[in-house]
Order: sequence, then C-alpha cells, then structure tokens
Amino acid sequence: MGDKYAQYMVGYMHLQAEGAAVSKVEALSWFRLAAERREPLFIEVRDSLIADSSVEEIRESDARFLELWKSIGDRKLLLELIRHDLDTLRSQTGTRIPGSSSSSPGMSLKPSGVRLDPNYYADIRTRLKERITYLDARVDVVDIVLAEEINKARKMEATFREELAAMGNR
Repeated sequence: MGDKYAQYMVGYMHLQAEGAAVSKVEALSWFRLAAERREPLFIEVRDSLIADSSVEEIRESDARFLELWKSIGDRKLLLELIRHDLDTLRSQTGTRIPGSSSSSPGMSLKPSGVRLDPNYYADIRTRLKERITYLDARVDVVDIVLAEEINKARKMEATFREELAAMGNR
C-alpha cells in the first residue's frame, strides 16, 4: 500500500509471468497505479504499454485500475490517514489536576488515561494540515476513469477541512 516501486513490480510480474499469471491488462493496471505520483520511469513504462495495448485491453485495465485506485491509491490512503488523525483529535481529552503545583495548564491524556507528550495534539494538527496540503499539491490523477471517484474523495476532503477548521476554533 502506497509503495509505488512495489506496485510497479507487481505490474512487471504480470507482464513477465514471474510469480503471477501473464496479463497485460493486470500489468497495465498496476503500472498506472505506480505512475500516480508522476515518477518519470513509471510513466514511461505505463505509456509504452498503453501504446502496445488494444482498445479492449485498455478498457479492461480502466476497470481494474479503478478497483485498485479505490482501495490502495494515494488519495484513498491519505484520506484514511486524515480520518485517523481526526478521530484522534475528536477523542482528545485533558484534565487539570486540582492542587497541582505545576505551572502547566494541564496534561493531555489518551482516553485510556495514558499521559501524552504536551505537543501530541498540536503535532497531529500540524500533520493533518501537511497531509491536506500534500493532497492539493501532489495527488492529482488526470485519468478520466477516476473523475467520479475523485469528486467523491474531494467532498470527503472538504468535510475533513471544515471539521479541522472548527476544531481550530475551540
């Protein structure tokens, strides 16, 4: 998941029948996934295989690629990481210890009661902002096959952004 070289190698294995059934369609699907981050080598291999494929093979690859992209594409993985971080922030708790001589405003606790680093939640907020920025800047798939799925993902991103902004106002 998320390892573009490994995804490229799965495509290669299908193309060369090395540990996998020979399938140009499957190889092309994995090469397309590997090229998602615009790595020149992966784009070159993908484009070369597209040029050598029939219209039917490309159509079959579209369907398979969409399955792969929905489950392990970069946008999917990043949205899951963002969702996890938001869940962590939603469960945020803190406490003031009565009679404490500490000048600290309080301490952060996990729901289990385990004490956290004072910057724990601030670090999560920073990471969330970085991941959302990364989505905007680096994760764009210009593949028409994905247009509907990308629109769904963007709606989810907008919801995440709104929730994060609301948390920032607390």
